[in-house]
Amino acid sequence: MPLPGIALLAAPQDWQIIQRDTHGHGSMRLRLAGDPVPHGPGASVQARLVEEASGAPVALHLDWQDAQRDGADWALRLERIPTGGLYRLETRLRRPGNGGDKRALRGDCRHHLGVGDLWLIAGQSNASGTGKGAANDPPELGLHQFTNAERWALATHPLEDATGSLHPCTITSIFHGHSPWLAFARRIRARTGMPIGLIPCALGGSPLTLWVRDDGGPARLTDNLLDMAAKAGDGVPRAAGIVWYQGESDAFDGSGASLAAYPARFRAWTALVRQRLGDPVLPILTGQLNTFDGGDQERARLWTSLRDCQRRLARELPGVALVPTLDTALGDEVHNSAAAEIAIGERFADAALAGRYGLALAGAWPEAVAAAWDGPGRTTVTVTVANRSGDWTPARAISDFTVADAQGLIATIATIVAGTGISLQLARPAGPGALLHVHHGLVPRPTLRDDAGRCLVGGTLELAD
Repeated sequence: MPLPGIALLAAPQDWQIIQRDTHGHGSMRLRLAGDPVPHGPGASVQARLVEEASGAPVALHLDWQDAQRDGADWALRLERIPTGGLYRLETRLRRPGNGGDKRALRGDCRHHLGVGDLWLIAGQSNASGTGKGAANDPPELGLHQFTNAERWALATHPLEDATGSLHPCTITSIFHGHSPWLAFARRIRARTGMPIGLIPCALGGSPLTLWVRDDGGPARLTDNLLDMAAKAGDGVPRAAGIVWYQGESDAFDGSGASLAAYPARFRAWTALVRQRLGDPVLPILTGQLNTFDGGDQERARLWTSLRDCQRRLARELPGVALVPTLDTALGDEVHNSAAAEIAIGERFADAALAGRYGLALAGAWPEAVAAAWDGPGRTTVTVTVANRSGDWTPARAISDFTVADAQGLIATIATIVAGTGISLQLARPAGPGALLHVHHGLVPRPTLRDDAGRCLVGGTLELAD
């Protein structure tokens, strides 16, 4: 038996976050069913948007609005919805009451709606989240997610919950735990006040070839990401940005072929997702590889090279930011612990707040930007560092730098720190083609930290002959 009043046939879901436009507004397209005819001339189908907390209309133009007849149903578009929330969508059948009951008849509602920013989660297992251990990272109103079951919900760990999934291409057999993204969203909401919607699309173990084809077209995981982004909204894929934590699988390729192709593939993927999401400068926040507790010297070389590749791509591509993670704890040999995920999420948030939201935060970490020989003997190297906050925290033994040539690694006799300049004294003269590595190997030990507690970004610099 049909209920009296108005039914919502098409509308935002409960918990949905609507991506704001460049003016900071959202919109809702509604399709409604109801029959005002029996209630006499002047009866109408209406909807409005109110604050969930108080029930007050969000704005005058969002108070009760008449829907227009559209075939057998009714249609209404609510526009210029301000950034914020949480909001409640209400509907009713307004009755003029020709001598009878003038009270409006009830209608369907939608609850816990917000206008803010959607962030797509892409990459492999450290993006999907396998953090082990207990960590206080609870759900919070205003932090919502579009689940793999294609339903909006309050965001909670594990974000990659496969219950009822309609997207089996991102299901792995590994049990998921904490990820960085609740902490990421919470920090952004705390600083901006806006609701944040998370759309998890990562797949553990996925190399870059599962995201972009060599002809520059989307591979299956990017097809899935774009599909999720479209279904999370009004059918057009939109987002405020992408958080990307990936590269372990490409560094594990012992042949080095994946590493050699990584820069071109990442550039192609960046251009592809920006084009498909309609934003040529869409922020893409990339997590630099953490440590790996196991492996040989060849794997250490590849891992170090992939970290440097990530660093160089972030310097080259506008809107791509680098988020260091190598100083955080692991929960197993390659996955971040639950506690580390919170710290990493907050680092990603700082990069977003500085880049996407324009806040004057020190989002860039200390980075070695130049290295040169000091004198003719090729035994002294001067390193220049940018983005340091305050001073270096004193360290009795500095082990952040390694120089290598064709003969192998060269021992460092002394490291002298003076302001933004750092001088290394080598045990022997370096041969041609020498390189300076910052945090070389699978498990480097950061020792230099600035007054903000930040270590150096991992990377490799050429020492000009």
